[in-house]
Amino acid sequence: MLALAGTRVGHFLTDDWHTLALASQFGPSNLLDVFALAPGQWHWRPLPNLLWALEWDVFGLDPAGYAAVKAAMLAAGAFLVGTLARRLSGGSTAIGAFAAALFALHPLGSGPWIWVSANHENVLLLAFLLGLLALERYARGEGGLAAVVLAAGAAMLSKETGAVFPGAVLLHALLVAERGPARSRALRAFAATAALVGAYAALRLARGAVPFGEEGYPFPSAWGMLRGLAIDPFRWIVAPVSRSAFGANAGSVVAAFLVVLLAAVGPWLLAGAPRRRIVGFAVSLVPLAMIPVAPFFATGLSPADWEGLYVAHYLLLPAAAFVLAFALAFGAQGWPSRKIAVAFAIGIVGLYGAVLQRNHVPWKEAGAIARAFAAGIRAHLPDREAGRPLYVYFVGAPASHRGIQIGAGSAIQVALEKRFPLPAYPTDRGLAGDEVARFLERVAEAVPYKVFFVEDRERALALARGPLERGESLEDVLALEWDAAARRLEPLELR
Repeated sequence: MLALAGTRVGHFLTDDWHTLALASQFGPSNLLDVFALAPGQWHWRPLPNLLWALEWDVFGLDPAGYAAVKAAMLAAGAFLVGTLARRLSGGSTAIGAFAAALFALHPLGSGPWIWVSANHENVLLLAFLLGLLALERYARGEGGLAAVVLAAGAAMLSKETGAVFPGAVLLHALLVAERGPARSRALRAFAATAALVGAYAALRLARGAVPFGEEGYPFPSAWGMLRGLAIDPFRWIVAPVSRSAFGANAGSVVAAFLVVLLAAVGPWLLAGAPRRRIVGFAVSLVPLAMIPVAPFFATGLSPADWEGLYVAHYLLLPAAAFVLAFALAFGAQGWPSRKIAVAFAIGIVGLYGAVLQRNHVPWKEAGAIARAFAAGIRAHLPDREAGRPLYVYFVGAPASHRGIQIGAGSAIQVALEKRFPLPAYPTDRGLAGDEVARFLERVAEAVPYKVFFVEDRERALALARGPLERGESLEDVLALEWDAAARRLEPLELR
């Protein structure tokens, strides 16, 4: 696909190694344990966990397989956005195609459709969109309530953000559904999904599995909450320009986005904003989807986090809502001629696609670095059995590239790359934060690869001589230096 051109050659980055380590613990005998809910568990996201487990069983450490799944989910997401736009516009295929193209090429996709660990956002998006389509059909008397409830449940089992789905149903009832039977059915759907959220919340509270606590992010001020709900999300959705990709030209690209937005929405405003209630519905979904993560947005992110749009996956569902609103407004009455509207639409899609490909660059480069580092691990680290440790000192290991975190060289990565079996994880007790932390500690203790990070060569050599002085064999100590220019991992002489 054009939207993901050149990204299949990447490799696993940062949290992907933790994700793969946990996914490797599930198999045919305990696959349903991904649904376990543990006391103190912040993130109960069994559907993405199930997907990761299945991907691991099929693809192992082949990044191309995970990329293919991402491409399929992107295609499905674009199709659903386009279908929803077509239905809300009264059956316009052109508006549906425009919305699908805009979403597929939206520059915020440079993260969530590449990074393996963003699967929870991908699955949430698909479930939420399926729920909105099921709601639209049910309100019109074309489908049943069960489909709406099932999609809402899938959204909640994908990410905590799914709990705001009843809010979307209520907005639909008030802004989209016509008075009479359609609105009545939408309100029934609201009652059903709200009851489902109540059961979901009660279950989590009963298990003490709540996504907040003493270690959580502090609650922001009113201004911070407003920024987290609307100002920052709209800023990044409207002008999704990665400074790490565009450098000094980022400002001019942002200006281009704003000019295009004003020029596209202008005719709609001059025509009296037709379909304003439906467009308002789509726009309102942006802050609605941000409610569960607004405190994190306001207090947990620094400007550096956005250099490569690294956390843009949080905005995947809000971006879909914005694209939906934009396409509905653009396709409403107001353009002086159809040819001008078509030409302008092609130009907008082209701008989105060009910026997307430019935003891909840091991700592709980071993936190439991670792939080269992993190749060095496989080439220079000997296979080891349990009980015979290998002390590995990494010098200058790549931690990030142009705002994209790499996180290379962890004990987990080394163990997975060398196909060393990880210690068993108590999968039947869920994925609580303290359980995961203990599992990671057990990995570091149990695997024979003892990994250390050192800033400079001299210190690495000095530290590496420590095990030798304690009587370790020269074959059990290894110092590897990362050559950033050549993107190569090379051994250092210890003799």
